[in-house]
Amino acid sequence: MEDFNQYQELPNKYLGSDRKKTLLIDGEKYLLKFPDPVRNKRHVSSYINNAVSEYLGCHIYESVGIPVQETRLGFYKEKNGKTKIACACKDFCRNKFELYEVKALSLANTESEKEEKGDIFDTLSVIRGLPIGEKLEKHFWDMFVVDALICNTDRHEGNWGVLIQIGSNDMSIAPVYDCGSSLVPLLADEELSLDVAKNYAVNARSASVLDGRRICFSQYILSMKNPALNEAVKRIFPRIDLKAIEKIIESIDCISEKRKAFYKDLIRITFEQTLKPVYKAVSYESNI
Repeated sequence: MEDFNQYQELPNKYLGSDRKKTLLIDGEKYLLKFPDPVRNKRHVSSYINNAVSEYLGCHIYESVGIPVQETRLGFYKEKNGKTKIACACKDFCRNKFELYEVKALSLANTESEKEEKGDIFDTLSVIRGLPIGEKLEKHFWDMFVVDALICNTDRHEGNWGVLIQIGSNDMSIAPVYDCGSSLVPLLADEELSLDVAKNYAVNARSASVLDGRRICFSQYILSMKNPALNEAVKRIFPRIDLKAIEKIIESIDCISEKRKAFYKDLIRITFEQTLKPVYKAVSYESNI
């Protein structure tokens, strides 16, 4: 793993509640994310494995061919002597492009003074009004499928969006970023098991809301009630290479074998029990 202490530290420009640093790596700006502390004293672990989840989630997205923020995993030694695992995320807002999150677009396009609560169809109505609305809606459902695969429970309107060129109306889909809530990062090694993986694979919920409740990934995908989501499964499923994903997981030497097995089980169960049946069904229907 990389030693992030070797790189120049810049004044931090990134906001948010968690601790961050800005580094200059190979002439490019990177946001360095650290493990979030756990403030519940009864919890087994004192930190969240979100740095590893960020790295893994982004690389799994990359493995299925979806543009994603470049991430690097390494360690950073604090002034107090403690060494922490950290994830460096490349700043993709360059060449005069700015990131506009869907949340900002939603607030700009609503007559209500109340903040939206992530209702999935409110989000889609905003997306459809954009110049690249059709492509962005497909991207939304593609993300939904991959987020289901990696159990990402925090893909809210504030962590995906579009890039708009400054001084023009040129718009493109932003690379996927902010995958730190993937793969159940709050669990300590002592809490990991096959049964726990099965439970999360079946019951994990998206940040998106439908009828006032967060959507259960497995239930919603298996219901096959949403034609756009069915098409996303049809697009994404053939690109999922479990062996390639397992290779990515195995390449991380800072996590235990138990955690590696948990990650593999969680992804495999979702792949086999949620995505595969729907892919077979929609493929069969299209061939009739």
